[in-house]
Amino acid sequence: MNKKVGRNSPCPCGSGKKYKNCCANLAEVIEFSADPWVKSNQLMTELKIKLENNYSRDIKKIRRDAMQSFLRFTTDENNMAPDYEAIFSDWLWFDLKLKAGKTIGQDYAGRNALVPILNEALASLNRSFLSVYCVKASMDNYLQITDLFSGEDLKILLKEPWETEITPRILLLGRVVTIMGNPIFSGMVLVLQAAEDQELFLREHVKHWQELIGGSISEMFKNHGEVLLGLFDHAFHKNLIRLQELYSLSLTPTEKEALLAGLLSSDYSLAFQIEDFDWYKPKAQNDRYCRIAVGEESALISADFLKDLDEMKKLVTAATGKAEMKMVHSKLAESISPEDLRWWFLIMKDQETERWLSTPLAELENQTPRQVLTEPDGKDRIIALLDEFIAACETSQFEEMHDILIYIKDRITQM
Repeated sequence: MNKKVGRNSPCPCGSGKKYKNCCANLAEVIEFSADPWVKSNQLMTELKIKLENNYSRDIKKIRRDAMQSFLRFTTDENNMAPDYEAIFSDWLWFDLKLKAGKTIGQDYAGRNALVPILNEALASLNRSFLSVYCVKASMDNYLQITDLFSGEDLKILLKEPWETEITPRILLLGRVVTIMGNPIFSGMVLVLQAAEDQELFLREHVKHWQELIGGSISEMFKNHGEVLLGLFDHAFHKNLIRLQELYSLSLTPTEKEALLAGLLSSDYSLAFQIEDFDWYKPKAQNDRYCRIAVGEESALISADFLKDLDEMKKLVTAATGKAEMKMVHSKLAESISPEDLRWWFLIMKDQETERWLSTPLAELENQTPRQVLTEPDGKDRIIALLDEFIAACETSQFEEMHDILIYIKDRITQM
């Protein structure tokens, strides 16, 4: 049976204020006699309902675009998994900056005078961010966890005791907030029974991400929680993530000669020469895109996957003595400076060539160009087809497509 609180009595929330000046208007929302998790969750839910009600029109306008941004690093960027809905809502309210560089939660806090208990809870939600946690131990309704990246230890209050057996690598993706003095998870938590390589995948990619953009881990996760979701999603599905990375470095004549000598004795071989670059790729055939392009005064290094990229950078550094390379593009840090656009477009033309070679075409009876090239007259057929495409582009406004087709034809000619 709930005990009635007098209006002049100390508020049960612990603020030190009288009940009438603090949480009297929350009596229908919070059961102060309930257990700590229920009280904290009721308060957090009340705040989220306020945000949803106050910003429903704004959210409706941006929801589709926001969802695309949220999912763009996941393995299925076109579909929202049911387990991601609650994580998306928190990201939309507390991470995504909309109005004058503010999140919905920050905007609401600035426009509304809240009683202390609600104000403190909203402040905690506004500070919160996604992270990955290792489960260490459980006792009653508490879970001992450690942040995988910062090493911070936390004791989280749960709704009910943790019943899953604690193995060495249970990883949780979630958002920790402190409500009424209780650290709890906000919304859904994703669970990964990780193998050693999955945990290593997360550590290595977050480290690489931080090296690219700088700043603290907490700033990265707060500003780009969708990236962490994508990395966790790839780890969960045991898929590598395509980073589409490109680096450039300037070369002296001596450094160029040393790099070519290093490539000659490596696992890379000369594939073709085009647009004043010698293009090298791994001798072992695989579906992963890896290129080292060597020009007169510069070199380009491009790879989809982090492991390949690290190996290529080590090779170039060992040959030239240069460890510093300029990042031109990465999916983790997408801005490209105007002076580097030429390099990015060059790599895009080469990647588009690889894609086109493996695409079935109606003009080739649904065979791929790569398949046709194995036939006696295959090369002539492909070049004739490309000439038709090029002629069609010359009478249109598709200048970029024209350049790509010319590049593809040059590649085919050298096969």
